[in-house]
Amino acid sequence: MNVAGQGRLKMTTTINIHVGDRAAEAKVEHRNGSQSLLSSSAKSKIGLVSSISITQELYNAFENGVNDRNILITPRKGNVGYKKGDRSALITTIRNNLTNTDLLVTLGGSVAYEAAKEANVTEFISLIGNVPRPPAPLFWGGVSLECIVSNKDRLQYLTEQKHIDITNIFLFYNRNSEMNAAELSNWSDLTNPNTQIFAGGTNADGVNDPTVYGANFTEIGANSNIRALIVSSDPFFQDSKQNLIAAANTWLQGATNRYICYPSRSYINNGRPGQSTVFGPSMVDAYNLMGQIAANALIQPGPQPLLRLSNYPQDL
Repeated sequence: MNVAGQGRLKMTTTINIHVGDRAAEAKVEHRNGSQSLLSSSAKSKIGLVSSISITQELYNAFENGVNDRNILITPRKGNVGYKKGDRSALITTIRNNLTNTDLLVTLGGSVAYEAAKEANVTEFISLIGNVPRPPAPLFWGGVSLECIVSNKDRLQYLTEQKHIDITNIFLFYNRNSEMNAAELSNWSDLTNPNTQIFAGGTNADGVNDPTVYGANFTEIGANSNIRALIVSSDPFFQDSKQNLIAAANTWLQGATNRYICYPSRSYINNGRPGQSTVFGPSMVDAYNLMGQIAANALIQPGPQPLLRLSNYPQDL
């Protein structure tokens, strides 16, 4: 891991990244004067740090994306956690465990990206919810899930395809989310400001806690104004999705006109048919792309694409 250096002249080239039978073409800026991170005498190392757990399925997708025996993926630090305004655990993990890493890869949303930025890490790539503006000086790109901007499409889908009145659609969000302020600001532009929202997933101490989902949805069920929910693309919700889905299913069973929209294809399993839609990207594809970009960043050092994934709906 390197210390921040001087800015260099930029030039633009094109890289093709492939996922399955699909391909995404993106512009990438390279800085002149970059030196290769690969050593002729040792294998290069990618270090992973994530605010949430890295499941075996997602790790395999990342490893398949790297697809290079000369690149080691170590260390792997998942489920580091986060609280509102507190990235200290992530920052400490980055500083203590990745000093010998050739490239840092952050996973688990914008909170891990911000931790790397605050730790003054350079030459890192991130899986993030939204494009950072402005990006860190030597942030090298990655994948954006387009979390916030996709809420407009999810809202439109529920109103036009499911014929749900916009005033009865609420955002289920996490107060601890790094993108909380930006997401609520965007949501207020789409609906009645500061009224069509419900905060969930945190206990009385403000800690992310999957055991509170039951109480959350009991409270939601008591609010007759809430007919449909759009679940935020918060990393903790993703990590505890089975608990969330189970609580949501109980709420959905209470009335046939209730509906829920989940933010990624990871929520497909166990969702209640006829009352659930997944509207978002494949996390497996996202991790595979991250692996490809990480390998390319080691082989051809310099800023890489920041790919924006397309989101699309699938009814359960």
